[in-house]
Amino acid sequence: MTQLTSNATASSKSTVTVPVRELIGTALDWAVAVCQKLPIMDDPMGFMKDAPDSSQAGFWVWGDNQKDKTLLIGGNYNPSNNWSLAGEIIDREDISFEAPSSCCEQWSATMCDGDFKFYADSAPTASMRTYVASIMGEEVEVPKRLLDLVARIEAKKALAA
Repeated sequence: MTQLTSNATASSKSTVTVPVRELIGTALDWAVAVCQKLPIMDDPMGFMKDAPDSSQAGFWVWGDNQKDKTLLIGGNYNPSNNWSLAGEIIDREDISFEAPSSCCEQWSATMCDGDFKFYADSAPTASMRTYVASIMGEEVEVPKRLLDLVARIEAKKALAA
């Protein structure tokens, strides 16, 4: 079990540089958790041993105390797709967004100072990209294991469909 924090993103794990404009789903949710300085653990319950392709073998918001929340990143911690989680960040960070229109087919989100503007198919995703870029820059080091796990899970879903 490796704990990741915003100061130790690579933490002896190999990482991949990903442009923020390409972050989606679980990888974007992970970056938001890092920006919020939430305690992140890689597979804290050891699912990797018995079920390496299970989403449960992923990264978790995982506090040290029993009363702390334990949330699966990309599962029940999903601000890139969940208005109740994204809304708090959008309000606090003063992020504004615009709906798709005839001149732009995607949602756009902008920081109040106008320094960062990102696009996506949904307002929460565009807003969380803007938030991540405002803190981490326009490229993010994402754990390769996270990206590999997401790819394996998506491939299984495609085969089942």
